[in-house]
Amino acid sequence: MVSFNIYTTGEQQTYYKKKYSETEVTDQNKISYTVKKGDNLWNIAKKQLNKKNATNSEISNMMYAIAKLNNKKSIESANTLEVNDVIYLPGTNKQPDKITTPASKQKNPKQAVMETAEKIKDIVYPQNPYASYSEKQLYKATHVNDVDNKLYAEFGENGANYWSETLNKDSNKLIVEKSYTFRSSPTGLIITKKQNDKRYGDTEAHLLVEADPNGKVSKVSYNSPGVSIYSTNFDFELDKNGNLKRPDALGRYKTIKKLDKEEYSNFINELQKQLDKHINNK
Repeated sequence: MVSFNIYTTGEQQTYYKKKYSETEVTDQNKISYTVKKGDNLWNIAKKQLNKKNATNSEISNMMYAIAKLNNKKSIESANTLEVNDVIYLPGTNKQPDKITTPASKQKNPKQAVMETAEKIKDIVYPQNPYASYSEKQLYKATHVNDVDNKLYAEFGENGANYWSETLNKDSNKLIVEKSYTFRSSPTGLIITKKQNDKRYGDTEAHLLVEADPNGKVSKVSYNSPGVSIYSTNFDFELDKNGNLKRPDALGRYKTIKKLDKEEYSNFINELQKQLDKHINNK
């Protein structure tokens, strides 16, 4: 059985009935769909919209249209789908949104990392938009290993390029704090990028760069913007040899890719400038 249990209270049941009654849908051009494992009305509606960056409101409207077309008048019936059930979806002539990037104009680092973040979110975030914070955290912890190393590495690589550009162009907008490790003198820096560059706003991404005894970058741990995969540690670690690593279930970092030399050099050079400015006083 496939369930979509987002409504539990009497008030929410009343809301469902109201939305159901307000929804108008025609069976003209309707198409059949066979329910697959993992399906629910929400993700079926999202796929049927076939629209990049569809809003929750648009997905919700499609969900109610599907419910109306299949005579699912109650929450109980909407929450009950069996694998291999055949249901009907509203017909649509809409083609998938396409992103065309001229060969002369590549995606900028922020765009690239955010697009990859959306792919990650589809895996580690529940489709239920009403899930509580604790439910989201539990779902994420359960599904984080579903993100294969190739996609994970792409996210980390795009994040490294994002940080290189941010450090180069917007370093004056970053929050930089000294880090200490059992010593009276600083051993690294914590660098934070806030959303919309508001000092007390939500964090877009942050990193920890560590220095060796000679003041050179020895290691950097960081998150990429768009989605935070782990709650208790950084999503990525990059060593002095350019090895990109992801944490396992025990928090140990294991190499999943070696960064391109130019990408690695750009990132490390920008971090070294920060160390020189805030710790080495060059």
